[in-house]
Amino acid sequence: EFSLEIFKLAGKKQIKTAYVSNGYASEETLNFLRPHLDFLNIDLKTFNSENYSRIIGGKLENVLSAIKTSYKMGIWIEIVTLLIKDFNTDEAELNLMAEFIADISVDIPWHITAFHPCYKMSDKPATDETIIRKAFKIGKEKGLRYVYAGNIQSSDMENTYCPKCGELLVERNYYSIGSFNIKPNTEKTGKCP
Repeated sequence: EFSLEIFKLAGKKQIKTAYVSNGYASEETLNFLRPHLDFLNIDLKTFNSENYSRIIGGKLENVLSAIKTSYKMGIWIEIVTLLIKDFNTDEAELNLMAEFIADISVDIPWHITAFHPCYKMSDKPATDETIIRKAFKIGKEKGLRYVYAGNIQSSDMENTYCPKCGELLVERNYYSIGSFNIKPNTEKTGKCP
């Protein structure tokens, strides 16, 4: 309710609203937020039901359902997976994640981010760039148009390219934009030059 009140005020000022989520949202909750929610960032922590239950204390099926429902409702969604060695970096699991996202829409951005040890997981190693590159390649092979590496500096995996012609549209370096090459059009959606 508190978020909804803020979202309503933001909407009156033409400010877009977003939720960073663990993906635990019922259809009822999404319907409640939808009139004033523009964007939903959903963590897909693993594609292994046992790991979701044992480590995270949740159910993978609930997160997958929230992702599907959010997309069907027309909420702009982006999926984030923090890659942790020996937890969710198995090639078969990465393939399942990418297939799941692509089956909903190849236009859903998938952010694959590097893990850095801290707090209750200080015993795990930092994610090696080779793991990020493997996940990036799998996402692209499954047809995802927008796969992004995070928490590492790697310009070739941070940029946005036109899925039709390959033109560089947005050049990124961590949190900085180097160039922005999207041209406005009459539908106000932007287009490749």
